[in-house]
Amino acid sequence: MCCCCQINKKEVNPLQINIYKDRMQKAYLFGTPVLYSEQRIPKEDIPQYWSSYELRGTVKNPGEPYAIADRVSSNFIGAILSPLPQKKDTVQSRLVKDKFELISEYIQLSDFCSEYSIPVPQTPLRHQLRPVSPEEAGFFYALPPEKDKELGVVGHVRIDFGRGGRNERRGRDLHGCVGVHGRAGRSMGGADSRSYTV
Repeated sequence: MCCCCQINKKEVNPLQINIYKDRMQKAYLFGTPVLYSEQRIPKEDIPQYWSSYELRGTVKNPGEPYAIADRVSSNFIGAILSPLPQKKDTVQSRLVKDKFELISEYIQLSDFCSEYSIPVPQTPLRHQLRPVSPEEAGFFYALPPEKDKELGVVGHVRIDFGRGGRNERRGRDLHGCVGVHGRAGRSMGGADSRSYTV
């Protein structure tokens, strides 16, 4: 689909996309292979040395790609993730004209990078967080010494978080750090405390 074709505005999802997990549509912008999303790309997710732009239409033709900008406030069509800059930092926007072409193939960022021999960006920590698996649940509870040894636990630390804005550290038995163990309790003075397996 070329830039002269209308993009169906009803399909546009206003929510943000996770570029490290979700599939995006392949496209060409000014001759460069890029990834296209109908959702906005969070600025904090843009990989180092990559560029992201938002595609907009006009009041008369809101679904027809007209220009790219760092951020658009009206007539948003979609977002572009590009391994190369597509406009100068000194200009606010760049007209697309007939230089945007969508391909009917959806692909993940890692596969896109492999296809075009681009180094795969490291996934930010916030996208690596996940629920604890049943096998890891033991890290959050006090375990028998033999189980600690089996899991590689080398010590425990207890931190009292204080009350009324005071942070207090009282008992500590720290020998190294490996896992996490969180058992809530009360310490002297009524401060909340948590224990961590390390």
